Amino acid sequence: MAKKRAIGEGTIYQRKDGRWESAAYFLTTSGERKRIRVYAKTRQEAREKLMEAQAQASRGIPVPDKTWRLGDYLDQWLESVVRQHRRPATYKQCEAVVRLYIKPRLGRHPVTGLSVATVQASLDQLLAAGRSPATIHTVRKVLSAALTNAMRQELIFSERCSTRSDARLRGG
Repeated sequence: MAKKRAIGEGTIYQRKDGRWESAAYFLTTSGERKRIRVYAKTRQEAREKLMEAQAQASRGIPVPDKTWRLGDYLDQWLESVVRQHRRPATYKQCEAVVRLYIKPRLGRHPVTGLSVATVQASLDQLLAAGRSPATIHTVRKVLSAALTNAMRQELIFSERCSTRSDARLRGG
């Protein structure tokens, strides 16, 4: 017989399709509780993913209210941040970079699933396609600004930032 988990520890079970699912309730960035589900090939992987999510929650890191695709997030970022707080020429340049270079290559990726390797591969493809190093630098700056804003909104999490904030909380 399987061991029962305590209240608040979450649920782990095998789905009909053979994958393992683990789920638990977490606080979102808006302060509401939301059931988050993670999937894995084995029970152990599902348990580890659930424990990792719970560890982030115990450090006070809320989960996003919505799962954003990078393309959708960039559209929202352009309208709510760049258009509102930057000069029209800056908005025009950022919009062109997003439309021409970032969205076609990375727009379908989830913001939380974006990796350094994926971004670097995209930049390498642009360089191989004959784009100038200045263009690559501009693409990188625009993407960096957008992802930094996503971190401020707590849509994505950086381990380096949490280490700094933990050190500040401890007085280090």
